[in-house]
Amino acid sequence: MKKTYVYYLFFCFLIMFFTRCSKPYQQALPIVQFVSAVPYGLADTLLLSGYITSAGASDVEYTGFSFSNVPTFDLLSHQVLLNSNPDGTFSALVTAYNDSTYYFEAFAANQYGYTVSNVFKYTVPAAKPDSAPCNIPRNTIIFNDNNWTPASVFGSGGQNPYGSYYVEADFGAGYSIDIYFNMVPTNGEYLVLSPNNFVGYNGSHYIATLIMDQDYPFNQNGYVYITQNKDGSTTLSFCSLVVNMFSTNFPVSAKITYH
Repeated sequence: MKKTYVYYLFFCFLIMFFTRCSKPYQQALPIVQFVSAVPYGLADTLLLSGYITSAGASDVEYTGFSFSNVPTFDLLSHQVLLNSNPDGTFSALVTAYNDSTYYFEAFAANQYGYTVSNVFKYTVPAAKPDSAPCNIPRNTIIFNDNNWTPASVFGSGGQNPYGSYYVEADFGAGYSIDIYFNMVPTNGEYLVLSPNNFVGYNGSHYIATLIMDQDYPFNQNGYVYITQNKDGSTTLSFCSLVVNMFSTNFPVSAKITYH
C-alpha cells in the first residue's frame, strides 16, 4: 500500500513538473490568427490574411498558410511560406475554385517552435449566372435597335485612361465600345459611372465606365454584368445603357464573350 502511494505521489510530481514547465514554453511561442479569406480580382483566386498577435520570446522567423478541401489535414498540405510585415500582418494569393469549400490555417514560427491558428472554413461563391435583365443573343451588340456581331473582343490590363482593366469590342461601320473597370472583372455587377465620376471613386461598389468610339461616354445609369465561364472565358452583358452621340441618345445592349 505504501509502495503504491509513493508511486502515486511520484506520478503527481511528474504531472506538476511538466505542467509548470510547459507554461513558459507555450509563452515563448508566437500567437497567430487567421483573419480572412476573400475573393480577389482574378479568376479562381482568394486573398488570405493572417496576423501575429504576439511574437513570443524571440523574433518571428516565418509565417504562412496551409489549406485543404477536408477539415483534418497536415500542416504541409498546400503550404505557403511567407515573411511577416513589421506590423504583424501577412497575406498570400492562392488558387481556390468556385463553389468549393476549403479549410485554412495560419501558422507562425520563432526559434522555440511554431503555433497554428484555429481552422477557418470558407466556401467560394458559385459563379453567378449571366444576370443582365434582358434577352440578348450571345456575341451580339444592339445599337440603335440594330443587331451587330462584334468583329473582335478582347480584355487587357496595364495603363489605361480609366481604371486598371478594360474590354474593347469592335463592331460594324467602325463603331467600338471600350468598357473600363476599377479592377480585373470577376463575377458580379458593376455600377456604371460617368468617366469624371469613375476617376477618383472611393466608394464600395465595383464600377465601370463605357465610352463609344473613344469620344462618347455612356450616361451614368445601370450595370454591367460579368460572368466567368468554366472554359476560362468571360461574358460581359448590359441592357439599354444610353450613349449620347451627335446630340441624340442611343440605347445600347450587349452580350459579348472574351478570353
